[in-house]
Amino acid sequence: MPTILSRLRGLLAPTAGDEPFRLADSGGVIPGTGGGVGKSSGGGGRRGEPGDRGRPGLPGRKGVDGAAGASGGQQFGAYWVCLGGGVITLPLNAVERVMNAAGTIKEVVIVTKGGTGSCTVNIYKATLSSHYPPVSGDDITGGVPPAILAGTIYQNSTLTGWTTAFAQDDCFLFTLSATSNFTTVEISLRI
Repeated sequence: MPTILSRLRGLLAPTAGDEPFRLADSGGVIPGTGGGVGKSSGGGGRRGEPGDRGRPGLPGRKGVDGAAGASGGQQFGAYWVCLGGGVITLPLNAVERVMNAAGTIKEVVIVTKGGTGSCTVNIYKATLSSHYPPVSGDDITGGVPPAILAGTIYQNSTLTGWTTAFAQDDCFLFTLSATSNFTTVEISLRI
């Protein structure tokens, strides 16, 4: 039966006379000491198992947003359609748009479907903090609303007499006040 001393002998490795005892690993291998003059260095230890690769790093910070592009492609407006397959008939609901930023209207365009016809679109604007909803006294067209007479499209970039500037939180109100022969009418204000 092995004694405690015999078990310890298997764990302790012999050393030079002036060195302390060192523990050997389970295979009896003694770790190296780095060697010095007049001393023998021990054999290298067994190679350890590879470690974890670690967790992936955190994502980097979001970069700075680029500058805003040209505003020519932005637009807002209103759209009316006859869902029954016929032509649009009045009265119709007014369409409201509240602006989320200030800007300037550069052009107005009306496009239609259904063939040649006529229509008139009123455009009113009011600031939400002053009064809501806009009324006819808030007309931005200088009394000459965009209209199609015996045609299919309307386009105006001169906007003579128009109030073209608007502020954040301004509300636009579009009303289709006259129409004939169209199945759809869409007005766009380009900014």
